[in-house]
Amino acid sequence: MIATLLCSVSLWAQQREPHRLAVTLYFRHDKWVLDSSYLTNSQSISTLNKFFDAQGVRVDSVVIVAHASPEGTVSYNDRLSQKRAGTTKYWLLKNYKSLSLEQIRTNARGEDYAGLIQMIEADRKVPHKKEVLKVLRKEGVHPDKKMRQLMRLRGGRPYSYVRRNILPYLRTAATCILYWSEDNLALPFPAFDTPLPLMRLAAPKSTSIGLDGEPAGVWTQSTIQGLQHPTKPQHTTPATKTILALKTNALYDLGSVVNFAVEAPIGDRFSLVYNHICPWWLSEDNRYCLQLLSIGGEARWWFAPKPVAARKNFVARDRLVGHFVGAYAMSGMFDFQARTWGCYQGEFWSAGLTYGYSTPIGKRMNLEFSLSVGYAQIPYRHYVPTDDWQDLIRDKFNSGRLHWFGPTKAEVSLVVPITIGTKGGRK
Repeated sequence: MIATLLCSVSLWAQQREPHRLAVTLYFRHDKWVLDSSYLTNSQSISTLNKFFDAQGVRVDSVVIVAHASPEGTVSYNDRLSQKRAGTTKYWLLKNYKSLSLEQIRTNARGEDYAGLIQMIEADRKVPHKKEVLKVLRKEGVHPDKKMRQLMRLRGGRPYSYVRRNILPYLRTAATCILYWSEDNLALPFPAFDTPLPLMRLAAPKSTSIGLDGEPAGVWTQSTIQGLQHPTKPQHTTPATKTILALKTNALYDLGSVVNFAVEAPIGDRFSLVYNHICPWWLSEDNRYCLQLLSIGGEARWWFAPKPVAARKNFVARDRLVGHFVGAYAMSGMFDFQARTWGCYQGEFWSAGLTYGYSTPIGKRMNLEFSLSVGYAQIPYRHYVPTDDWQDLIRDKFNSGRLHWFGPTKAEVSLVVPITIGTKGGRK
């Protein structure tokens, strides 16, 4: 099941009940690399850090159970869960030197189909919920076919909701650590010759499953201590909040075109951008000129889910990262001259749509890519410099108005988020 895991020791537990630590690490869609900023991974990592930094505890065993969400085929999800189990295992070994390879056991469970049904049952907001459950509970139908039917159901609206709000919480590697305090070491440690039983709370009749996949005994609800029924993890407000972002287009910078932009987030999904371009270069001999003044604005909608804050050594952003679309408008004037050819003055305006993606590349910097398409109107005037380069001769026969529809601007921008500290947490 997604996130929650019960660890217990059979006969030896009657003499001394071990302490248990259960955490859950989540993975992005189709990924097995652990992202510390995704969902509640930062809290889980913080819990593990505090545990392994504590004095006077001794770890005996670590159990890892990995799942995939029911997207893709069953066979592919089996392999994906195996990779996630392996990633979690070696991540633990790399970050916590007190662990050894022999202490860690993994169990890749493939896609969490039962967890999908359980979370849909518990969510009142699922569109056409009864029809969705009817599709998923069909007897004698392969799970791959059920998922394809769900994707087509009611024009894909129910699946769209499930994909956004439920499937991310089924891509898990749940870990359970058994440990004892040093003040209780007089009793001998168990050998753990048999697999540790693991309970999936959604399983019928509360049957626990061993690491070999076989039932490992029946447990009642009274044996479950300190663990709750699995629910969606809650987001909390990160330690810092992005209130502004300063940026410059590196493509313009390479051509000595002075530019800057300021982006202000409005909530978690919207942002407004102001762009300013202002190179004003004129050579001393009046033979070369690059003068451009452009101002523009853009409204953006961000698609990426807002991640929670990560611990100190990891990159995290609370907003202005991921994919976005926008609508822009800009206008300005220009004067371009290269000796006696390519000499034009004029004005322009443009409007259109933008698609882009922004990703962190350091603790204090993002890299943003975007491409805009739209309509541009450019009234232009051709001129020829005089022989002494001190004046201009207008050429009205080669002047006119250009209409353009297509790509209008491209940006590869370096972005510096401006953040402030936050207090408390927001559910």
